[in-house]
Amino acid sequence: IVSLAVKPLENLSGDASKDFFADGMTDELTTKLSQINALKRVVSGSTMMRYKRSPKSSAEIAREINVAAMVEGSVVLSGNQARISVQLVEAGTDKTLWAESYTQNVANIVQLQDQVTVAIANAIALKLTPGEKTRFATARVVNPEAYDYYLRGIHEAQTSPESCDISIGMLEKAISIDNNFAEAYAALAGVYSTKSFFFETNKDLEVKAEQAADKALQLNPELPAAILARAGLLWTPGHGFPHEQVIAETRHALAVAPNYGDAHFVLGAVYFHVGLIGEAVTEFKKAEEIAPGEGPRFHLGLMAMYQGHYDEAAATMDRNPNGMVPAFVQCNISFALFDGGKLESARERIEKARAQFTDEGGVMAATEAFFLAAAGDKIYAHQKIDQAIK
Repeated sequence: IVSLAVKPLENLSGDASKDFFADGMTDELTTKLSQINALKRVVSGSTMMRYKRSPKSSAEIAREINVAAMVEGSVVLSGNQARISVQLVEAGTDKTLWAESYTQNVANIVQLQDQVTVAIANAIALKLTPGEKTRFATARVVNPEAYDYYLRGIHEAQTSPESCDISIGMLEKAISIDNNFAEAYAALAGVYSTKSFFFETNKDLEVKAEQAADKALQLNPELPAAILARAGLLWTPGHGFPHEQVIAETRHALAVAPNYGDAHFVLGAVYFHVGLIGEAVTEFKKAEEIAPGEGPRFHLGLMAMYQGHYDEAAATMDRNPNGMVPAFVQCNISFALFDGGKLESARERIEKARAQFTDEGGVMAATEAFFLAAAGDKIYAHQKIDQAIK
């Protein structure tokens, strides 16, 4: 068994407001397992959240997402005491390979996560490297209140300025209580960066993100999330896109956590920007294996277009990518059709998209202008260019 996933742990605390703790344990356990080199594929926590409260059995889900085994279980949180019951189910036989229950004070929860990770590795005879053995044996004690705020902070979906602000507030409380909490600093760097990049161009947020990432790395130089946060902060216009440095940082994160989907995606994006399309495809494929159906699939379509495989590109990008800007997706599908010699289909596609989606950034009007110019309609093309600029 070299591939597995963690089914969202069930909250049996009798209090729905404690869902965040069960979800947090799911994410943390997934993160720990992704750091085992002997595992070739660990499906991302964000992908597995689709199966929260799913009536399907673990074996069914494992077969659906093409992994050999599934970790499942439950969490009961009472005050500062957590009881976690977990088992490992084989996909092919529906047989329980290993099961155990643990009761631990939240202060020792990271130690418990490491204990569960090592137990799973032992149950399926995975050989841990000396570095992994050391890492999983040196967990520090955490402040229960700080850990509560940390889990609440990472539980917030960072898809809006409001959710970013809630997440930032929780994570800042976590580090105000425990200023040696490396994971909280790394998470905070990520949210500051997300807010600055997507919602609010703000130099102060960038500075805060850099300070949080630096503090996380000072506390734990081998923390994958912190290493990747620093790489992402370097990959900006202000820093001049230092691709060699960013590639080195991202590879460092993957050396610690080989199944870190976000790091594979970032590495693919950097390779793409410097023209290493083959290398980019390799990384996007790995990212797509870890997080099936999300952004990497669209980028694999984009890579196919730059490799001249136009029909494949259009079909891949059209497979309902999640989390992508619709206008951007539709423009690239149209260009794949155009580059494949299907001018009329390309024009029809973008016209239909204009009726369906908001033209964010004027990209669809600009694409129409391109097609009109290619067809020799200079006057109307200029009108579309003006529209795009406005």
